[in-house]
Formats: sequence, structure tokens, C-alpha cells
Amino acid sequence: MKKIDCLKRVLVAGGLGLLFGFPLAASANELDYVHFPDATLRDELVYKSEYYLRDKYDQKREEIEAENQAKQEQLQTAFDAEVARFEAIQADYDEQYNQLDADLNNGLITQEEYDRKYAELNKKVEELDQQREVAMEKYDKDVEEQDNIYHQALAENNKNNENENEFIRKYELFDKKFIASVEGISPDWTDPYSSLNGLEFAVNLKRLSGEQTTPFGDLRPINKLTKLEEIYSVVASNQGSLIDLKDLTSLKELRFSFSGYGTEEEYYDNRDNMYTRTLLTDISALSNLPQLNEISLYAEGIMTPVTLKQGTDSYQIYDPIILSSQFDGQAITYTSGMDENTDSSEELKWENLTGTEKYLPFSWSVTKGNYHFSGRGQVPLRWK
Repeated sequence: MKKIDCLKRVLVAGGLGLLFGFPLAASANELDYVHFPDATLRDELVYKSEYYLRDKYDQKREEIEAENQAKQEQLQTAFDAEVARFEAIQADYDEQYNQLDADLNNGLITQEEYDRKYAELNKKVEELDQQREVAMEKYDKDVEEQDNIYHQALAENNKNNENENEFIRKYELFDKKFIASVEGISPDWTDPYSSLNGLEFAVNLKRLSGEQTTPFGDLRPINKLTKLEEIYSVVASNQGSLIDLKDLTSLKELRFSFSGYGTEEEYYDNRDNMYTRTLLTDISALSNLPQLNEISLYAEGIMTPVTLKQGTDSYQIYDPIILSSQFDGQAITYTSGMDENTDSSEELKWENLTGTEKYLPFSWSVTKGNYHFSGRGQVPLRWK
């Protein structure tokens, strides 16, 4: 049985409370947790969660220590007040002893009166000593009880840390509070079906990067991450769209590639060397990002198929790439893949067609300061 299926059964049977060994499980709700379909992203988050939990339980330990210190100080203050009260009473009794001696020596009281009052005073002193002993025993007991509470809380805190780490490693579910604390993600992205799903909860994410072999098919999970500042070395299939980045107004650096293939299998199984994904031709959505000071984009893909009549020996298209405002005033250099010496800033032209071509290849490049956009495209042909 797959572990996630097993998890679902446990959730149905008894809720998350049965999975946890720490107190907050009693009120935990499965809606408070996120599962990421991308295995390499899960691995990255498991690693990061160890530091998050370490800090979380270190902070809890500090709170326990501070609370214990406060309780110990309260006990000590209360005991010191009792000791001061006993000392004040004892001082009064000592004064009464002295007064009795003086009254006897001065003939103000008889020996019989002296003995009676002295005995009465001795009884009070004995009672005071008993009260002092009871107070001392109570103080010692309270200190010991507080010490037990303190060490029990520390042990429980350590156990909760171990249990939560074990839960994450075993079920690969992540608390939304932890996900919201993540500021940087940089996994290997080696999952055959790379996915950003789940990152919509990383509301404080600032950096998204990583070495990638499989492109993302959907960028929508990050389209509301308004604190995102860097997207570096990320690869998307052309199912993804820069439109999904238009609200990332904190974005400063964008290094993105759009693959002409959706998966590695598509690349290796393609004998015609023909792209399988639609070409990204419009990056105007980036015009909405005022803080963007570096752009490095590369795109591959196919354009809309064209039908040509047999005997047609040439074809041309005019300036198919739409730039963002960051490139204002800069011309694009186009190159027809059938004639590397044919460069143009406006049009693409293919000549000497034979009627056997499956597609028309081309490339382009444009650079303005720190902004760069280049790529390779193909125009699929249908001959009639």
C-alpha cells in the first residue's frame, strides 16, 4: 500500500490526532497541512523543516525556561517574605524575653508571674518554630514540584520535536505555518513530473531556483506570491505562461526557460526533432513588473501550423515576437534556420522550399542592458 493511501485511511478512521504524539494534534485538522506532488520539492521541504522545527522547539524551550525561572522567583519571593515575617515575630518575642528579665530584676513582677509569662512566651516560640518548619517544608515541596513540571515540559517538548520530525519524514505532509515561513526554494527538480503545486501557500517566498531537468507545466501556483523577488534557472513547458507572473510586483530577477517539450520522454522519443509545445512569442506581461532589473529568457516551441500548396518555394512571416516594455527601442534579430546568413530585424523568410519540409526553423535574439530574450521556433508545414 502506498504511504499516502495509508495516511488517508488513518485520517478517515481517526483524524490527524491519531498520527501525532504531540499536544497540538488534538486540535490539528488535515486542512492545516499541505502535500506536494513533486518528490524533489518534498525532499527539499523535509530538509528545511528540520531547521524550522529546531527553531520552533528551541523557542518553546526558551519559553519553558523563562516560565520556570519566573515560577522559581515567585516561590523564592514568597518564601523570603515568610522568613522576614517569622524574623519580625521572633524579634518581638526576643524583646518580650528581655522585658520580662528587666521587670523581674526591677521587682515589677513576682517570680511566679515571671515563670508563667516565660512559659507562655516559650510556647509561642515553639509554635513559631513549627510554623517556620512547615513553611520550609512547603517551600521545598513547591520547588521540587516546579522542578518536576519544568523537566517534564522539557521532555515533552523534545518528544514533540521528535514526533513532528518523524511525522513529516514518514507522511511528507507539511504544516501551512511552516510553508508560509519558507523564503527560498532550490531543489534539484528531478521528478519526472515537476510541479509547483502547493507553493501557493509559501506566501513569504522570495527566491525560487534549482537545477531542473523536467519543465513545469503550470505556473499558476506561484501567481500570487507577491514577495517573490528572484526566479532563477527555472524551466517551464509552454503550457506555462508569463501571464501567471504579471502580479509578482516584487520580482527583480527573472531567469526562465520555456522548453519545447513537456517531458524528457517527449524529447527522447521525437525522431523528427520537432518541438511538441507551443512557442512563447509574447512576453508583454512582464511590462507590469516595475522592479524587474534583470531578464534572461529562452524559449523553444512550435507556432501555428501553416498549409502550403505543392510548388510553393518560399514563405515569410513578419516580426512574430512581442516584447515587454523593458526592451522598448531595441530591435529583434531574426535568423531563418535554413539560411544562417539571413538576418533581419523585422521578418523571417524561407526560400528554395522543396515541398518535403516538415517545419520551418528559425531563431531570434534581443538584448538591452540586463534584459535578454532569445529562442528557437518551428513553423509546422502541411503540404497540399
